[in-house]
Amino acid sequence: MSVSHPQHLAVIMDGNRRWATLKHKNYTDAYYQGVESAKRLVLSCKRYLIPYVSFFVFSTENWKRPRREVDFIVSLLSGKLRKHYNFYEQHDIKVVYSGFIDALGARSVQEINKVTQSTVNNGSITVNLACNYGGRNEIVRAVHRLIENECVPSHDSNSKEDVNTHTKDSSPTHSHTSVLDTLGVQQQSELLDELPRFTTPRVPKITESLLYSYFDQPSLPNVDLVIRTGGEKRISNFCLWQIAYSELYFTDVLWPDWQESDFESALQFYQSAKRNFGS
Repeated sequence: MSVSHPQHLAVIMDGNRRWATLKHKNYTDAYYQGVESAKRLVLSCKRYLIPYVSFFVFSTENWKRPRREVDFIVSLLSGKLRKHYNFYEQHDIKVVYSGFIDALGARSVQEINKVTQSTVNNGSITVNLACNYGGRNEIVRAVHRLIENECVPSHDSNSKEDVNTHTKDSSPTHSHTSVLDTLGVQQQSELLDELPRFTTPRVPKITESLLYSYFDQPSLPNVDLVIRTGGEKRISNFCLWQIAYSELYFTDVLWPDWQESDFESALQFYQSAKRNFGS
């Protein structure tokens, strides 16, 4: 199947530090330029009516970088979000996020929540910021959410039998075992009804769509095109579930140098692909 434009674009913004080395500049200059590259790409997507774009801002593995650089990236994230409110409003941009942002600190969490709330009614394009994000981590967190919300206690007779067996096999010092041993059959049954945490959980039929509904941004469609700048040819744990059938575009262009012409080259690559989705 041939599609003229992708619906969801995912970008791995690589090459910032190499750009700084080649330009004999500080790495901070590279990241500042990278923000401008991101804005150019968002506007390109809007011109081509591409409704979703995800940026790999900070990964769960990026904590391994020098502390000074990590602190700068985190502070840049919160500072630039605040600074560009007018940009989001002017271009009708809705901002959302993926990842476990609590680890980024209270200030960053506040700024991320503020910008997502203030742009919630914008609709021309949705920009997903992947912050403290890892594809494997997102899947694990989704599974935990599913278990917490879908696996409800069962109260049938079998579950009571399981509980009784469990308590009898437990250590004599277990509080519930000692209580049960002093009660009659009817009283034991009544107590077991009040102990749902020991019952066998009722597990729903887990489908792909059910699990995906517990991802960070389940309203976003799967990724059609992944762009990675900087010359490396790997995914680096980004959107592992969402890119199952994505086209992969790798370019030697360093992220701070990204221009409209580079976007057009990526789009031409995508338009030339034949997407069969396994058929």
